[in-house]
Amino acid sequence: MNWDSKSVYANCRECGSLLDRKMELKFGKKSYIYKERWRRNYDRFNHLTSLDLHLEEIIKSYPDELVEINEPDAEHLIIITKALVNLAQKLWREE
Repeated sequence: MNWDSKSVYANCRECGSLLDRKMELKFGKKSYIYKERWRRNYDRFNHLTSLDLHLEEIIKSYPDELVEINEPDAEHLIIITKALVNLAQKLWREE
């Protein structure tokens, strides 16, 4: 009922970071699976999770608007995190 979006963003970011380290260890930094299939998706995910970290800068860019992260943003990030976990599992099994 009470969304703690800061925690959602932090936990999703940590989950993605852990997955990235594991994928790099398994496939190698220069492999096709890691570099093209995994990393392209992870980089977009990482950019999304950084919204919370840069919120103060974003607020300064829009002084006349209400800038916040709330429940819909957190829900979206949870769904994207679940999709990233699913991708990691499927790539892991392919090899």
